[in-house]
Amino acid sequence: MSIAVDRSLMALSLDEEEEALLTMLDLPEFSSTEENTLSLMGRALNPECQRMSGLIITMPRKWQKEGRVRGVALFREKFQFIFKSEHDLEDISQIPVNYYNMKALSTLGDLVGKTKVVAFDPTKPITQAFVRVQVLLNVAHPLKKFRVLNLSGGKTATILFHYEKVHKRCFTCQRLNHEKSVCPLEVRKRHEEATLRRDRRVEDLSKVLPTLNREDPLFGVLE
Repeated sequence: MSIAVDRSLMALSLDEEEEALLTMLDLPEFSSTEENTLSLMGRALNPECQRMSGLIITMPRKWQKEGRVRGVALFREKFQFIFKSEHDLEDISQIPVNYYNMKALSTLGDLVGKTKVVAFDPTKPITQAFVRVQVLLNVAHPLKKFRVLNLSGGKTATILFHYEKVHKRCFTCQRLNHEKSVCPLEVRKRHEEATLRRDRRVEDLSKVLPTLNREDPLFGVLE
């Protein structure tokens, strides 16, 4: 008798759990797909020693992007960083491992300017995922955000550049002689948008306002 009752209770419990399942709606307000397009996901290599809370707080500071990236602890070992702009997301160097030598790094620096100093010592450990290079820039030219390298075997690699101590620049055209608010590209964009709004407004008014034809006795009397 007791066994039969236990089985009945277990069956009832399972049925209740199945009925309690929630089907998420496939609607935009239930999805974070758009936000995730500007995100970076990873896994802690040593979760026993790496506290997820510390990683979430520390990484934006190490990237020099405090206030521009938000960390999310997904699971005990997994994390996600959501960036506010594509520029910040791409601002992480990716130097191929076979190019960590003075000649190659100096050549990579020449892609954005004239290399003067390479902060690299092949006899010492590399504790950062980038190499600092001091370059002489032509301020009349836009800053290069990345360069694609052709490697042996038909492969390619994208090198990303982050500029330190460059506080004033236009993030639209990457030039140093003006800011984004007065960029000619942004000014032209605002002008085109204003023209488009004006044309739409005129079109809307022409559909709404009553008109008089020439045969009307009040034509020319009333506006």
